[in-house]
Amino acid sequence: MKNLEQFPCIKPDLASGGIKREDDAKKPFTSASIIPKPASMWRNPEDWIVLLKYDGVRCLAGIEHFSTYRPGKSAAPHWKLVSRSDKLNESANLDWLRNELFGFSFAEPELGEVVLDGEIWCPEYELGEINGYWSKQDLRAGWEKLQYRVFDCIWPAKPNMNYTDRMKLLRKLLGTAGWSDTTSQIQFALSPPQPGWSDVGPWDPKANLSMGVVAVNVAHQLQDRLEIAEALDMEGIIIRKWDIPYQCERGGSNFYRFKNWKDSEFEIVGYEEGIGGFIGVPIWICKTEGSGGTVIALEPKANSAINMANNYILSILTPYMTPVVSVGGSETFKVTAQGTMSEKNQKWIDREDYIGEQVKVKYERLRDNGVPQKPISLGIRPAGS
Repeated sequence: MKNLEQFPCIKPDLASGGIKREDDAKKPFTSASIIPKPASMWRNPEDWIVLLKYDGVRCLAGIEHFSTYRPGKSAAPHWKLVSRSDKLNESANLDWLRNELFGFSFAEPELGEVVLDGEIWCPEYELGEINGYWSKQDLRAGWEKLQYRVFDCIWPAKPNMNYTDRMKLLRKLLGTAGWSDTTSQIQFALSPPQPGWSDVGPWDPKANLSMGVVAVNVAHQLQDRLEIAEALDMEGIIIRKWDIPYQCERGGSNFYRFKNWKDSEFEIVGYEEGIGGFIGVPIWICKTEGSGGTVIALEPKANSAINMANNYILSILTPYMTPVVSVGGSETFKVTAQGTMSEKNQKWIDREDYIGEQVKVKYERLRDNGVPQKPISLGIRPAGS
């Protein structure tokens, strides 16, 4: 990363998808019905740990001026925060994290400095609100509720250290430097809680999948832990192999996310055209349930010469106009039309015919206002069918 020179990867590791649809709930739990691979999870579940998946903003943290920093000789190191896409964060809403990390130096003669990997997260905020704290430069009320949930780290000088060892070492050295799990906004990712357990960190054997069980029971364990995570209003769970080094860019078959996807049908009340590679593709504007009447209008873009055009010209230029949708008593959201590119292009041509029809949308969960989070179109059911 350009903004984090000591980090040896172009991008941090990313979990592969392991998604269980709500439709599968009635099916027997097997390895195939939840995550079809890797087989090693079912053969050796003790090699895998389960953590809660925090729905926040990915953040890597490392010391500034790494190349010139000398432990014991240089001044106490300042830290910088970088997104997973290598963008430096300078928001005042994250000053608390930079201040708490200030002066922490975990360098040992053969170890060097660490890079932390985690999520900016808050149990009270939706992802969009957390993104606001991350991206806005001005200080916003409520920043003190944010947490930095560390779920991994890497010592670039020791890139082959396995997950459990590096997390144990990080916790030990943080404690030596004055970190407290009761007062700090820096916290570790935890395993889904079980009866009689206190908080279980990623270094604890209790976070592992149970040993000596057949695959179907492993699937039941994953489902049980997912249900616990969802009861805590978490996004899902992470399943990762603990005996391997930090994985750059992709976890491959060693790092999975597991979450339920729900689906519902929503009425299409408008549309707009995609941009870039999605020109000629309709983006459906849908309304949530429990709403009032619907008014749909196509209006020229602001300050456009089209405002002076007559109805004939307007009819020609309609594809280039911005759809404005007002839905009484409801919320709206957008979802890209489903299908192959040629099918999507045909839907754009026939876009007026789809107004009032029902589109089936899968999503992670509904927000408080009824809007689905991370919607994906599954197809359209004609109205009245």
